[in-house]
Amino acid sequence: MEARPWHAAYDEGVPASVPYEELTLPAYLERAAERAPHRTALVFENASLDYRTLLDEVRRFRVALARLGVGPGTSVGIQLPNLPQVPIATYAALGLGARVVLTNPLYTARELEHQWNDAEVTVGITTDFLFEQRVRRVRERLGVREFILARIPEYLRFPLNLLAPFKLKRLDPPAWAKVRPEPHVHFFRELVRGASGDPPSPELDLDAVAVLQYTGGTTGVSKGAMLTHRNLSVNAQQCWTWFSDCTFAGEVFLGCLPLFHVFGLTVAMNLSVVAAGTLVLIPNPRDVKALVRGIAKHGVTIFPGVPALYNALNHHPGIEDADLSTVRYCISGSAPIAPDVLERFESLTGSHIIEGYGMSETSPLTHANPLRGKRKIGSIGVPVPDTDALVVDVDDPERVLPVGEEGELLLAGPQVMAGY
Repeated sequence: MEARPWHAAYDEGVPASVPYEELTLPAYLERAAERAPHRTALVFENASLDYRTLLDEVRRFRVALARLGVGPGTSVGIQLPNLPQVPIATYAALGLGARVVLTNPLYTARELEHQWNDAEVTVGITTDFLFEQRVRRVRERLGVREFILARIPEYLRFPLNLLAPFKLKRLDPPAWAKVRPEPHVHFFRELVRGASGDPPSPELDLDAVAVLQYTGGTTGVSKGAMLTHRNLSVNAQQCWTWFSDCTFAGEVFLGCLPLFHVFGLTVAMNLSVVAAGTLVLIPNPRDVKALVRGIAKHGVTIFPGVPALYNALNHHPGIEDADLSTVRYCISGSAPIAPDVLERFESLTGSHIIEGYGMSETSPLTHANPLRGKRKIGSIGVPVPDTDALVVDVDDPERVLPVGEEGELLLAGPQVMAGY
């Protein structure tokens, strides 16, 4: 890449152009399991999976999905909170060459119907309670042939696996439902346990669509951004390059951002796999006590978040007594962070918060402030490696605007989607 003015702002060790590895995300998972098999990959409450076990779960679920007709070109819908089933299902479907459609668990039945039908989802993965509360209402209008139901407690260890249902039933609405066996409805953990043999391993085209990431729909009907295997792999590598002094198989990521959102998908889940890191899953980020416990107990080092999360932690009772000293870097997105929020959180943790920018159409990261260099609070930062940016006149996109004028941001880079 030709030199750009912003390259001078890069931290030492961050190149203007990345020598990308031609690896898909499933290939990165296999590499992590090979190089760091006993490294903890996922933490969920009192349970954990190392990389060897995670890969085995993914391979088994890939066998199960293939038996249900999932393969290249098919679409798998995943409507789950941050549970171990999300990375297992996502990497299993990607490994079969299927398109993954990550869906907000808070969507109404009609919103789910629009998204899954638009994406031509044939296998839908959701929770037992969402199936009963939402999916059943529109089941006959969906093109989904097979449903797979995940239960929140099924990856927990004793005694939480036995106690959780009682607590979940008392929530409003309940996060637990008893679903009786019926045709075309399967149960996640049972499928994994019942699968055996080598899974299908089609050759994956890096330029094939891997994820249909639906936009927020702020300018109309939500559209599915077609993110390829290359887009997602490249963006995770760009992120890892930006964290230039972090350690392979040595970082612990906080997974409190929703994994159905592209920010959480890439900067928490996919980046942790590329880095062979540990991902601490937090299903409900509004549970600030769980956030504090997750950081302190598991030694979180990298905390992707949003200003509201940092602010909630700042004002949590007793936060001054919590040990959050392991947190080194935070990357904040979605909105500018107030200087007082940033300063207090950094003083509580000793961490360094940088702001960045991205969108569904760019996998998402395009800009970030340097980790150790010049930081401008309230700024999106500079384009990350191999990313070009121009500000142009809204009414005349051919006219590039000078520094200091407001306009429309144009972006180009290997992380930009294939289209809608």
